[in-house]
Amino acid sequence: TIAQGGPDPLANPPSTYLSTAPPSSTNNRKPAAILPPPPPPPCARVGCYNLGSLDKRCSKCLVASYCCVECQREHWPAHKKQCKVNRRFELSKQTEEYLFGLRVNFGAYFDRIFACNEEGFERYSALFEKLGNIGFELERGINSITAGVLMILRSYRDREKLEALAKLTGRDEGFDDRALHLEAMRSLVPLLEEAYAAGDGVTEEEVLDGVMALGTAHMWMEEWDECKACYKRAEEGFVRLLGED
Repeated sequence: TIAQGGPDPLANPPSTYLSTAPPSSTNNRKPAAILPPPPPPPCARVGCYNLGSLDKRCSKCLVASYCCVECQREHWPAHKKQCKVNRRFELSKQTEEYLFGLRVNFGAYFDRIFACNEEGFERYSALFEKLGNIGFELERGINSITAGVLMILRSYRDREKLEALAKLTGRDEGFDDRALHLEAMRSLVPLLEEAYAAGDGVTEEEVLDGVMALGTAHMWMEEWDECKACYKRAEEGFVRLLGED
């Protein structure tokens, strides 16, 4: 990310989000309309096929959702470890500011955060819309953007949302938030595999493309063993599909 010394994906940005804003753009954006509430995710307890309730989320991590108190109590021993991982999760300040700017969709944030880069803003907005309502508060809380992003990563099991998040945080099309991009790809690949196994409109080639992308995400984070394992799996799969040549 920019905060970690990486290149800024936007043209001519302010040096930091607190620096003096660039000259005002001609955009006349208004605050975003109230978005519909996010849909209920599946109940987190393995073996339960009911939808969970956003009002019955784990009070500690605000991510795991349940259909009833009984499911939450039964799932706690299995959820306990992941709960700690969820609570340690933090968005980079850069990504949080970008997502907040896209959420409020307001001219002042466009000038300050997106540096009047209309093309970048429109590209990011199209991907952001696929995430749905991910919250509207900074830092941590039940309505926070952090909790909303975690719900996409851990709870919804929604390929479209994860694909949009992966693109939005990627090096080429997005914010270049490599840590969050890796998290998105880690969650996306198992869903591609499940859809392929179930004959749900995903080809083996698409799965292998996902594995390659996951390998690249590991490479960006300098996780070389994981990168090599993904590339090897993808290579073997493509050789099987396409032949040695």
